[in-house]
Amino acid sequence: MPPRYFTSFPPPRREKHAEALGNLGEDGLSAVFVELESAGQEAQACARVTVIAFDVPGLFAVLTGTMAVFGCEIYSGLSCTAVPQSAGGYRPL
Repeated sequence: MPPRYFTSFPPPRREKHAEALGNLGEDGLSAVFVELESAGQEAQACARVTVIAFDVPGLFAVLTGTMAVFGCEIYSGLSCTAVPQSAGGYRPL
């Protein structure tokens, strides 16, 4: 993982990610975590969405685009990748 991963996520969250990554199946999707948080002084509801999956070109764009189509306001995003899992480097979307 790139160094920014370790500074972006606290140890308990990284442990949760590692467990999901260890369970990554043939379908290429291990887990989707949705955590609700309050943000800012107005305590508006926010959701942190974490997807653990094989690295696929365009996956991040498809996920964020789909959320935007359904009215989600995306305030930030972070994509971290490790060593590709297939011989060609990527799996088909």
